[in-house]
Amino acid sequence: MKAVCNMAAMVCLPSLCLIAGCGPSPAAQTTTKPMSLPQPTVGFTPARIAITPWTEIKAPAQGEGKRQIRVFVRLLDAFVSDIKSPGAFRFELYEKAPRSVEPRGKRLMIWPDFDLTVAEQNNAFWRDFVRSYEFALDFEPANGGTYILEATFIPPQGKRLTAQYLLSASK
Repeated sequence: MKAVCNMAAMVCLPSLCLIAGCGPSPAAQTTTKPMSLPQPTVGFTPARIAITPWTEIKAPAQGEGKRQIRVFVRLLDAFVSDIKSPGAFRFELYEKAPRSVEPRGKRLMIWPDFDLTVAEQNNAFWRDFVRSYEFALDFEPANGGTYILEATFIPPQGKRLTAQYLLSASK
């Protein structure tokens, strides 16, 4: 009798496993919420702007023309990677106010916006070897001094990103 019970158990047990299956119960399937995935491009839009240390006031070549501020601007995404993006760049120059809570003094210059929403224009200012945009702004310092250069990036979505950089002009 014991042998017959063992034999029946060996035959019935695998059959029950095949019939019942190994999946979750129907109750568990109905209460599970579908997983919501983030949009794939959310992290790849500009999140920050930075003016690089290569930015400087350059004297004209061989004494001709005006001095220029060579500005290198990086756009960074949420993952702190350098990216290209359509948008407009605006540059403003301020006097540096010494010993002040607000270091920006009087605004000295504002240059026309650089509209880089068209691919050809965007590529013309992009420098791939430094992964940043380069701009040349005409500028003639009055008598040396220290200035604050402010760069603003305005993407088509409208969220403005701003960075400041301290410039020193030698006499």
